[in-house]
Amino acid sequence: MNDYTFHCYNLNPSHTKADAFVEFDGYRIWNLGAARFVNELAARAQARRPTRAFYLNAWTYVLAASDKAFRQTIRTADILYPDGISVTGACRLAGVGRPARMTAGDFFEDFCRTAQDARLKVYFLAGKPYVIDRAMLRLRSRFPRLEIVGHHHGYLGERPELTDFVIGEINRRRPDVLVVGMGSPKQESFVARHSGRLDVPVVWTVGAMLDYVAGTERLAPRWVGRAGLEWLYRLWQDPAGKWKRYLLGNAEFVARVSVAAIRERVRV
Repeated sequence: MNDYTFHCYNLNPSHTKADAFVEFDGYRIWNLGAARFVNELAARAQARRPTRAFYLNAWTYVLAASDKAFRQTIRTADILYPDGISVTGACRLAGVGRPARMTAGDFFEDFCRTAQDARLKVYFLAGKPYVIDRAMLRLRSRFPRLEIVGHHHGYLGERPELTDFVIGEINRRRPDVLVVGMGSPKQESFVARHSGRLDVPVVWTVGAMLDYVAGTERLAPRWVGRAGLEWLYRLWQDPAGKWKRYLLGNAEFVARVSVAAIRERVRV
């Protein structure tokens, strides 16, 4: 666990603060770190303020470069936080700010603890059936007072009837926070497509986070993440499944970010 201290009661959302975000290549990126991010989600959930919280990392940046609809979706997020050292490094290279490195694996339990203490109702839509079931068992064991009002696997596919059922179930349970883990760009597209139907104020996309909670994948050690080598640890664990993302994707990210950083500095 980290050393963050959270106090989420009666918070005023800080989205109006001038220092809450930095601008890079058309993306408005969260600039206040993980602790403030968790507090912000809790405050917005308590106020039932509609909020879509997504992340930006090297892979989603590359995906967005060739997918206009996805790019528009993540650019219009209410909170877009820098997932890992790649995006924070890009901001610094461009001279637009120095946002802190964030990755959900470092603060997800802090979110659960904050939600538990604030008595927020949470619904989880993520992972394969056995993964989400196992993750819920572990979360309920670790956070017995966390009000998990429901969960469902994230493999909805192209089945409108299943999607309709899940949305109806979510609305019936009236959560304060919906945690969605389907991987990018599926999860963001799901949220954008159905946000008008979802009766939940805060929606947070977390990628494969529930796989880590369930123990089906292992998080990189903290020192690996701080060194900026988390991608290498994941590639080592699953080279067949992740070589394209971390070898080709990272190379494309560096090329695109270099051009974007030069453009930002010339603009300044």
